[in-house]
Amino acid sequence: MNSQRRKALREIITQLEELKCTVDDILYEEEKERDSMPENKIDTKEYEKADAAVDNLDDAVCTLDEAIFCIEAAIK
Repeated sequence: MNSQRRKALREIITQLEELKCTVDDILYEEEKERDSMPENKIDTKEYEKADAAVDNLDDAVCTLDEAIFCIEAAIK
């Protein structure tokens, strides 16, 4: 791989890391909101939606981590 493509991929890694941090911050806020729901809302659609959002955001963070790892491996 030439240096120009490596540089482009490093820039993409930087962008992905920034996106991951942003998604992770949102995930943290969603977890706090879900966890602060009163017990009488645990079996409601509102809680289920919040729980699904947390799961999906967690998956997104993991996927971004995997993308970063794969690009780093390609650069080596």
